[in-house]
Amino acid sequence: MENELGKEELKEELKEEMQELETQTTETAGEVAEVAEKEIEEVAENTVEAAEETEDVSEETVEAAEETEDVAEETVEAIEENEEATAKEAETAATEDDTTEDVEDDFDDDEDSLQRFPTVEAIQEELNHERYKRRFRSVLRSTFFSLLVAAAITVILAVIVMPVLQIIGSSMAPTLEDGNIVLAINGSKYKKGDVIAFYYNNNILIKRVIGVSGDWIDIDEAGNVFVNGEWIDEPYLIEKSFGETNIELPYQVPENRIFVMGDNRAVSIDSRNTAVGCINKEMVVGRLLIRVWPLDNISLFTH
Repeated sequence: MENELGKEELKEELKEEMQELETQTTETAGEVAEVAEKEIEEVAENTVEAAEETEDVSEETVEAAEETEDVAEETVEAIEENEEATAKEAETAATEDDTTEDVEDDFDDDEDSLQRFPTVEAIQEELNHERYKRRFRSVLRSTFFSLLVAAAITVILAVIVMPVLQIIGSSMAPTLEDGNIVLAINGSKYKKGDVIAFYYNNNILIKRVIGVSGDWIDIDEAGNVFVNGEWIDEPYLIEKSFGETNIELPYQVPENRIFVMGDNRAVSIDSRNTAVGCINKEMVVGRLLIRVWPLDNISLFTH
């Protein structure tokens, strides 16, 4: 009986201990759950913070990578610039070497030149020679210019004012001989007895004026000349001749015409012959003024 009571008491004690143990276990589990929940929350918060920090670190890492890439590019450019600078320095050094060699050569040449430098006397002599050449060239230019001006004036005088003519033939002998050189002067009025030059068939002929416009000319068989019925004295003739006359006499000189005859009447072909006829005043070159050649027979022409 006592054993049964002891067992029951022991069971009750065990129940009580089990209940206490369950109560403690429940409390412990609650506490553990609370602690676990808190720890889990802390871990979650730490994980979120770590994730955020990791993201920040990643962004910084990307920026650092980009900066590193830029630095690398700048480094490459610097290396290339350094290589170019090195190459230029090498070229400059080579040029300096060449320049140094050229300077040395020039210096040697200068020394040789100094050794060959002329003396003061040689320089003065060369200076005098140059001055002489300059004076000579100046005189030569002045002379050439003077001759050119003189030639131009001569041409102007010869063509326009005072033509220079050379006598060819003997139709004006003895007044003018073959080869004589004469000067003529331009004019518009010509009178009886003047010796004139005129154009005829692209040639220049020289004859003496016998009659002008309106005059009546007549010639007898002996060669005597009559102008307007009056015999004219001709002391410049050596011999009179009827010559190559084929015009109808007496003959009246037309308007603006001049009747001319050569002083060598026997051979002269002139206004007595229709081959020449009277001369138009517009064809007259000028009146002969002076004979200039030959020098021993220089003379003025008068009548």
